[in-house]
Amino acid sequence: MTAFDFNDLVKQRPSEELLQAVVSPDNYQEAFVAAAEAELGRRGTDLEPYLRQRTHRQRFLDGLRKPEEAGSEPLIAAGFISALLGGPVGILIGYHFRYARQRIAGVEEGYRYRQRTRSLGEVMMVIGSVVFFALLVSRFTGA
Repeated sequence: MTAFDFNDLVKQRPSEELLQAVVSPDNYQEAFVAAAEAELGRRGTDLEPYLRQRTHRQRFLDGLRKPEEAGSEPLIAAGFISALLGGPVGILIGYHFRYARQRIAGVEEGYRYRQRTRSLGEVMMVIGSVVFFALLVSRFTGA
């Protein structure tokens, strides 16, 4: 399968649209971006400021894509203590650490916490659920 030739297409597009492709290349096919850059060069457009803007945008997005190293240690400790005591608060804190997500540039989502913290949240939820269920059973069975 051969790649589509975007050269004729970009000749018909306004410069503003082509500049958008240069600044936000992740929204376009790679071949389109290359053809847009070439066409803007033929039109005499100085691409340097737009390429700098693209670099800054990419650095910003890369920074957002990295989840936090870990959750708050005091909150993790409080969650485990609450889970061990059978409190629903521990389950909720565990749920937060396990499933919390963040928006990236208003569109893309990613996990807020790294895998280790998400795993701790899952363990916290399980412990809290088991203890909570055991307390309910003992309360209603008189054990």
